[in-house]
Amino acid sequence: MKNRRSAVCAVFALLLLTAGCASKAYVIHPGSPNLFDSQSYDVLVTAHAAIEQAKTELAAGKFAATAPQVKLALNALIDAYDVMDVAYTTYHTSAVAGTATAAQVAALQNGVGAVNNAMGGLTVTTGGK
Repeated sequence: MKNRRSAVCAVFALLLLTAGCASKAYVIHPGSPNLFDSQSYDVLVTAHAAIEQAKTELAAGKFAATAPQVKLALNALIDAYDVMDVAYTTYHTSAVAGTATAAQVAALQNGVGAVNNAMGGLTVTTGGK
């Protein structure tokens, strides 16, 4: 139980870092053309980890009393993740080439927001666990 809480806290700390002000200590990932691209990638990695953890815990029966609600929240996160993944791939490819458009930036920003909202919904549904 304590490890699960620690993992959730770590996920939200990372999300706050990626959604909030950039830290001077943040290092852009190799291959990322800029800070926005790198932090967006972090959101995808974090969301993927949360999805896999929730799937594992659902399969283990950890949310027996609220399984239907957890499944709905998990599916909402998966849907948001899938949309953001497409937006990220499109943006990243263009940004590396130096041809990213304002529409691609906006699509990725919307994707990050949707994933963050869905992560919050999953956390509320699982009781913060």
